[in-house]
Amino acid sequence: MKLITLYLPEPYIKALKRLEDAGFYPNRAEAIRMAVRSLLIEHGEYLNSIVIKPINNTESNVEK
Repeated sequence: MKLITLYLPEPYIKALKRLEDAGFYPNRAEAIRMAVRSLLIEHGEYLNSIVIKPINNTESNVEK
């Protein structure tokens, strides 16, 4: 995994904390990873049409 830095509005951070506190996710980072994964799956057909290698769960198949 690679580290990225992002800025989120305070209400997003509070909502992520509520999800974590309610037990939906073990931590904020995991909640964000799942959100990004869902976004990539949702747009998978488009991404596969513009990327040479298909996107899947292994980092080695993602173009760098």
